[in-house]
Amino acid sequence: MTPKLSSEIAIHGFLFWASMGFLVPVGVLIMRESNREKCGRRLKILFYIHGLLQQILPVLLLTAGALISFKNFENSFNNGHQRLGLALYGLLWLQLLIGIVRQHR
Repeated sequence: MTPKLSSEIAIHGFLFWASMGFLVPVGVLIMRESNREKCGRRLKILFYIHGLLQQILPVLLLTAGALISFKNFENSFNNGHQRLGLALYGLLWLQLLIGIVRQHR
């Protein structure tokens, strides 16, 4: 394995972890915190922070990780890792679309 490929694998993994393992859970926690707010400016700020941290930034990071994968790795989708990554990518985009359509707060 070349040093370039090794660094691309590390970046790919970090982007997916930062997206699904960090930002999405933080977005969930922020939304739970917003349930304590009755109304007002703080609730609105928490809602937009939630949308940014759970929807927009994870999709951007996951897309960057997927682009690295498609560009630099062999992608025949014949193993579980590639299939799981593709499924998570699709599900996160679906979650973003549902979040855009269903903004009732």
